[in-house]
Amino acid sequence: MSTQSIPTLGETVAQTLTPTDFSLLTRNRIVNLQKLFPYIPEALNTIPLHFSAGADIFHETVEELHTDLDTALRELRIV
Repeated sequence: MSTQSIPTLGETVAQTLTPTDFSLLTRNRIVNLQKLFPYIPEALNTIPLHFSAGADIFHETVEELHTDLDTALRELRIV
């Protein structure tokens, strides 16, 4: 996400939300966290997007989820 495409908080952010940004299970929860917190790394944002209404790819196993979490944590240098 480029700096120029990051909207400010408030109504401007709300206008950028699409149905694919929301949870597949709970339609009032935003799972595309980069829309709210643009500083979240892509690897970390991808994890909740697997549970979005617009997801094409889902976690088939816990191992896949674990691998994605491990990648995100390594990117953040937490592990």
